[in-house]
Amino acid sequence: SVSNSLLNMYAKCGDPKMAKVVFDGMVVRDISSWNAMIALHMQVGQMDLAVAQFEQMAERDIVTWNSMISGYNQRGYDLRALDMFSK
Repeated sequence: SVSNSLLNMYAKCGDPKMAKVVFDGMVVRDISSWNAMIALHMQVGQMDLAVAQFEQMAERDIVTWNSMISGYNQRGYDLRALDMFSK
């Protein structure tokens, strides 16, 4: 979708403000939309927001789990990454 393309563009640019505008305006959010936001929040160090969105997701896939695990690992939270991995 066009919305997902915009969302991914802002996520890749590291712009959480504009990504949130697009995400909040989406009528239908698929798993790709949620994954883009989680990866972005982890990328810019907004782990609390990433966790909040992770917990709100009705369905998670391998990309979701990998985003959380790698985000924790890159930020130095190795035990949290390991805990996520074990789930």
